[in-house]
Amino acid sequence: MQIRIAEIRVGYEGREDRYFVMYPSPAPEAGPDWMILDADGGPVCVDETADKLRDELPEEFVDALCEAARAAVERRAGESLEERLTIPGDSAFEWAEDLGWLVRYGPGVGEVILANTPVLFPDGLPAGLRDRAGGDISRAMRLLADAVRQDEAELLLPGVPPSRPGEILTAAELAAAQ
Repeated sequence: MQIRIAEIRVGYEGREDRYFVMYPSPAPEAGPDWMILDADGGPVCVDETADKLRDELPEEFVDALCEAARAAVERRAGESLEERLTIPGDSAFEWAEDLGWLVRYGPGVGEVILANTPVLFPDGLPAGLRDRAGGDISRAMRLLADAVRQDEAELLLPGVPPSRPGEILTAAELAAAQ
């Protein structure tokens, strides 16, 4: 699973507003398919709660916003979260973590582990790590985040080779190992 972010523009009553849609690809089996972020990267809604916006905003605007989000997701628009880490704000990362799309390992922006984030274990995998994941990708991401926080592992940047030997693992691989 990859998290993608696409800019969307929504025109209404003679003006055009800038938003972003953040979404996992492929879509999860359960839960929201996308999250809309405002121009500052704050969460606005997820697809399952968009109807609540109708209490605050005109129905036509909400329809246009949701349609733009759906269209961007359908065409897999945008770039990977790793390329657009500066867009989501802290609360958007919190929402994404609550949805099981990622796990934060630190307080800084972009300190997240996704299903496909490579993590290096220089001293090899801790005993029982594969069993503790239990085939659950969300649990696997949390286990890898804990290992990074405890300095048992380190994240590898995309395209950058590891600086030292060890075992490299992603949460997707960890969950699939069960």
